[in-house]
Amino acid sequence: MIIACILEKVLIYRYKRLLNQYERMRKKLYETSEKISKCNDEDEIYSIVLDTIIDLIPNATKGSVLILKEDNKFHFKVVKGYQKELVNFTIKKEEAYLNQINQFKEAAIVKNPREFDKKHTEKGTVDGLH
Repeated sequence: MIIACILEKVLIYRYKRLLNQYERMRKKLYETSEKISKCNDEDEIYSIVLDTIIDLIPNATKGSVLILKEDNKFHFKVVKGYQKELVNFTIKKEEAYLNQINQFKEAAIVKNPREFDKKHTEKGTVDGLH
């Protein structure tokens, strides 16, 4: 009986923590949509979205938004935590992380970008990124 009570308390604690996380996410996303609805600048919208994503992902401190353009290359739209010159850099679609791991079927977090770049990206691109 005591073990069941302890297990129940642990489960309740976990559910409360999850509910708090979901509530925080919901509030943050609502605030973000409010900011976006008042914004008329595309780059500012990307910046607002990126700030929100960095805030919501545990331990995230950096991020970027890349847009695939007609030249079949990704162009950086906004960067946070990286050098601003990165916005002048492009990445071939074939070299992109998501292309390599799931052909752009779903989102993913790059856990070790330097290691990925060494294995899957041309030397010139890696040098430019560093």
